[in-house]
Amino acid sequence: MFLSELIPTKRAVVDVNRVCNARCQMCYYTYEDKRWTKSLDTVKKELILAKRRGNTSVDFTGGEPTIHPEMTEIIRFSESIGLHTCIITNGLATEKIKRIVEAGCREWLLSIHGYKEMQDKLFGVKGAWDKMQNTIEFLKSQRCFIRVNCTLTKYNYKDLPALAAYYVNYVNARIVNFINFNPHYQWGQVEQPEVFSKLNEVQIRVSEVAPYLKEALNILEVNNLWANVRYFPFCVIKGYEAHICNNPQVMFDPYEWDYNVYPKTEERYLAHGREFQRQINSCEDKCGQCGILNVCGGINRNYAKLHGYSELEPYDIKIEHPYHFKKDLEADIVIPSFKPSRNLQYLLMELAEKSIPPYNIILISKHQSAAMNRNYGLERSKSPYIIMCDDDICDLPYGWNRTLINVLKENREIMAVSARLMNPDGTPGRNTSNNYDLDSRLVPVDFIPTACCIFRKTALRFDERYIRAGWEDTDFFMQMKHALKGQIVICNDVKVVHLNEEKNTGGTQNTYNQMLFQEKWFKKKTSIEEIGELINKGQLEKAISLLKNELEKDQKNPELINLLGIIYMKMDRVDDAIECFYASAKMNPQNVDYLKNLIESSQLKGKYEYLVAYLKDMIIQNPDIPEYPYLLSECLTWQGRYDEALEQLEENEKRFPDHLETRALKTKLQNHDSNTDKLENTGQTNFMS
Repeated sequence: MFLSELIPTKRAVVDVNRVCNARCQMCYYTYEDKRWTKSLDTVKKELILAKRRGNTSVDFTGGEPTIHPEMTEIIRFSESIGLHTCIITNGLATEKIKRIVEAGCREWLLSIHGYKEMQDKLFGVKGAWDKMQNTIEFLKSQRCFIRVNCTLTKYNYKDLPALAAYYVNYVNARIVNFINFNPHYQWGQVEQPEVFSKLNEVQIRVSEVAPYLKEALNILEVNNLWANVRYFPFCVIKGYEAHICNNPQVMFDPYEWDYNVYPKTEERYLAHGREFQRQINSCEDKCGQCGILNVCGGINRNYAKLHGYSELEPYDIKIEHPYHFKKDLEADIVIPSFKPSRNLQYLLMELAEKSIPPYNIILISKHQSAAMNRNYGLERSKSPYIIMCDDDICDLPYGWNRTLINVLKENREIMAVSARLMNPDGTPGRNTSNNYDLDSRLVPVDFIPTACCIFRKTALRFDERYIRAGWEDTDFFMQMKHALKGQIVICNDVKVVHLNEEKNTGGTQNTYNQMLFQEKWFKKKTSIEEIGELINKGQLEKAISLLKNELEKDQKNPELINLLGIIYMKMDRVDDAIECFYASAKMNPQNVDYLKNLIESSQLKGKYEYLVAYLKDMIIQNPDIPEYPYLLSECLTWQGRYDEALEQLEENEKRFPDHLETRALKTKLQNHDSNTDKLENTGQTNFMS
């Protein structure tokens, strides 16, 4: 049973050399004179010891590991004994990197500290940025798992938002680490003038970097990219604590190192993290007054010597647990149970024994459809991840929920993951996509059942028109495919037994739901529906092509002309859009949306000829409707033609004395000095119902 969410890391580190092909401004080993390279035998011995400690992965660091003369052989040996390999690199030696990938290294941690020419400056190497681009292109072509390190310095802190967007859009990183530069090793000898001077060139105060760091984290978060901030005081970026990994957390981060600690118990690892905290961090001044000192760890002691504690704001709450703020690992497990059974009891016991905290169980036992029960659970969910688990699931693997969460955390392009459903006899079970591939870790599919699956918190809901059970889950993931851009996969690392207890005449027996699904998703769309769908997807050229074909058949269709105007607006062709909205509004004055579009586009362009002409025509055609003269008055006001607007309002008030909007605008104009600026457009135009 997992008594805590603190799971010791199973990742080792091997420092293979202290030789490098760069001269980084913020390198921890700047003041180290010795240059060395470990022999192949020495590295092999360290790898064997790492494996014996129970590790499954290893990071190679330096210096620069890629220039180690026997790196390919090191990779082959490591992989052969069951240690998954990762190299931390500056990306300069692209040809060597190609050979290392060929040897079996599929995970890379890239040092991308600067944006464009700043990378060259930070590395002290001309062309460093271009060489990193070449390395990234190659690693992406080989479908390697890419992580990124970015050290926070005076040189790059204002570029953090641009770097974050670059990590998302170009690098396609899986994980990004922002590492606060703290004065370790010889950098901590601040009494030496040379060190002190250099440190003040490199180190950025935490309060100065904070706004740029928050903006970068927002960019990564909205793109579902796993972001860490390492060795940074919690109180300086309040609200972003879930991203921080300091000394109290570092021994439990799956992508951090075990530092040769054995055995792998929570107590042993936590004690080692506390020892880091004692040696490196301060517990004085504001840190000593803070209620979460043992969560944050405190500010770096050497940093405090230079900058003091004035930037810090202690927490009043008293918390000790290192993972208190780690909400990004929490999931709500929703279990719809139409008719509780003995298997539900077994499932609840399994969940308690095999699930890693934090998690919440939402059990719904109501005599209503599966769609309603699932929605009932979704409405009560507050965690960032939702796991749907049917009450006829059993034989969960230990840590199953954390494995599913990490698939989403590591793969922002994946929007939903299913466990591999198995039969009690050990054969692959039935699934929506009829996929039985057990070889790949992650198997892309079109659909998954909700028997045991995970997805990020969403506003989507199950369609409650589906009765009893069956097809409501297929419909849900069809909605997800249309609303979100991403993949759906089956994870073979999590195999569970699905007993397929199709209660309440559900599942494949429910022909009504099957017919509803087919009618909803596969009926032939009208041309207008197809055009609208293309516009929503941003496929404007295709939309225009289809729309023009339809207009050739029906040149006087106001809905088509209005859609053309919407496309023109998205293409910034506002003049053309105004003409389209004017034409559609003239053809069908009863559709208020056409008039709204004409008004909004006219205001955007500051061009009112078509709108004025339309309103004057409507006044003539509809003399008993007070809104048209009122709208004309507003339109004249937007143009600064106050006298004409007031004249129009006075005439309208005589004919319609009870029209409140006319009276209000007239009063506003009468109180307005025509020599001052134009009246502000409040955007509160009252459209006709």
